[in-house]
Amino acid sequence: MKKTVAARRCDADSCAHEQENRLVGTKWNSGIPIFGRSVPLKNRLSIVLVLVCLLVVAPLAQAAGTKVISVYPTSFLAGVIAGEYEWATDIDRSYAIQVSALGASTTDVSVSGLAGGLSLRKYVEGTALDGLYLGGEATVAYVNAKDAYESASAAVVALGGRAGYKLTLGASLVLDLAATVTVPVFASASIGDESGSAFGIGQLGAGFSVGLGYKW
Repeated sequence: MKKTVAARRCDADSCAHEQENRLVGTKWNSGIPIFGRSVPLKNRLSIVLVLVCLLVVAPLAQAAGTKVISVYPTSFLAGVIAGEYEWATDIDRSYAIQVSALGASTTDVSVSGLAGGLSLRKYVEGTALDGLYLGGEATVAYVNAKDAYESASAAVVALGGRAGYKLTLGASLVLDLAATVTVPVFASASIGDESGSAFGIGQLGAGFSVGLGYKW
C-alpha cells in the first residue's frame, strides 16, 4: 500500500529528528583518548573532580604523621622530666632530640641537672615513626649537687645505641618502648676547688624507657 503524502512527511520528520538525536548523542558521547581508551566527554567532569581530589588529598596524606612529641612518665618517679621531639627525614628514617631535667632535694643536699641528646633512627619495616627501629645517639649531661659546705658538678658526653618499637594507638597516640645502651667518652668533674677531666671509654650503662607521644 502506498503511503500518503502526510505519512511520508511524518516519516521524514521522524527520520530527521532521529538523525539529530544521533548526531547530538555522538557529539556528547564522543570520546577522548586516555591511556589508550576512549572516555566519553560527559565523564570529563567526573575525571576532573577525581584529579582535583587526588591533588589536594595526596599531599595531606603524605604530610600526616611526620612528627611525634613524647614524654616519659616513668622518669617522673625519679624526679626527672624527660621529653622527645622526633621528625621523619625520609620514608624510613628520622631524627630525634631528647631533653631532660632533674631537680631533687633533701634536708641536706640538693641536686639539679640538665641533659640533651640527638638521635638518628632507621625504621626496619620501612615506615618512619611506626614499628621497629634501630639507631645511634649522642648525649650531653650536666649535674650539680651541693650541701651546706660545698658543691660538686659533673659533665658527661656519651655515645650510645637504641632499639625500640613505636606503636600507633588510634589516630594520633603513640606508645614508644625502647632499650638503650650508653658509653661515656668524655667526663669532667669538680668538687670544691678541685677539678679534672678525662677522655676515654667509660662504664657501659643500659636502660629501658616507656614513652607516650602525639603524632601529627
